[in-house]
Amino acid sequence: MTRVDLDGRHLYVNPTVELASGIHRGRFLGRANRELGLPDSLCRLWEQVLREAIASRGEVGFAFRFDGPNGARSFLGRYVPELDPEGRVASVLGIGVDITERRALQEQLLATAAQEQRRIAQDLHDDVGQGLTGAALMADAMVQALAAQGRPEAGRAARLLDLLGGLQQRVRVLCRGLMMVEIDSGRLMSALTDLADKVDAMDGIRCTFECPDPMAVADPRTATYLFRIAQEAVSNAMKHGGAQAVCIGLRRQDRGIRLEIRDDGRGFPPSSRLREGMGLKIMRYRAESIGGMLEIRPARGGGSKVACQIESGNGGGSTHHAGHDD
Repeated sequence: MTRVDLDGRHLYVNPTVELASGIHRGRFLGRANRELGLPDSLCRLWEQVLREAIASRGEVGFAFRFDGPNGARSFLGRYVPELDPEGRVASVLGIGVDITERRALQEQLLATAAQEQRRIAQDLHDDVGQGLTGAALMADAMVQALAAQGRPEAGRAARLLDLLGGLQQRVRVLCRGLMMVEIDSGRLMSALTDLADKVDAMDGIRCTFECPDPMAVADPRTATYLFRIAQEAVSNAMKHGGAQAVCIGLRRQDRGIRLEIRDDGRGFPPSSRLREGMGLKIMRYRAESIGGMLEIRPARGGGSKVACQIESGNGGGSTHHAGHDD
């Protein structure tokens, strides 16, 4: 925990900061981060988040990685403005929580979940898929035989064949969705475009993908997790939010990459059990594991917004914790 003034100079430093940084806390006092020789990318992140906290007079969360004497450690941080009696920002309280071990456990859980998904997808393909294929062949033979005999049951048999064909297609879609396929560098845009097109093809659902400037995400793991976050957010919007329109947005910002999914559904009520559901927890785990933070809030005008922002160059992300979207 630290306390800094409006110029970013340290007024108070918790002993834990000294252990994490390897810098004696006496050197912190009265100095800004840049004066301590800390990495420039981290200094830029901390300075920008500090400005945001001061400007908004509200808490700002962010994630970052720090290479200290104990090796690379991952942290979740918060800057909390402290106001004077006139409501002006007097200083800012900085709080950091070491999540290195938690992140490693999250990675292990995600890997286990992905392995189980692949197993289920393979079982669906090999057992259910092949069983449906056999049933469809039998139904097709039945349709032809009944039609050749001029039997009225031929129409019902044809409808059965159509039903089996629809179930086959559904199983194929489920298998593709369950398979955790890594997205190659530069393919995130095309993967999100395909996702929007597939959702848009459903009856009553309008889904679009917006990316103002062509961009690539160099790290395949980051691209894969961003895609999975978008996939889960879109699924939640349709299944639980009753959305009729969904927009997936991907863009660069001064502080990095931002993925945003908006919908026109019912949103997430504050007391909704869905907020603590496994899907949202996995989205948060994925965001944190690639150095980002997930933001879930009601969207202005109705619906909900799910966003993940990843800082460029430092493996961290930030977001405001607020009520409604501006």
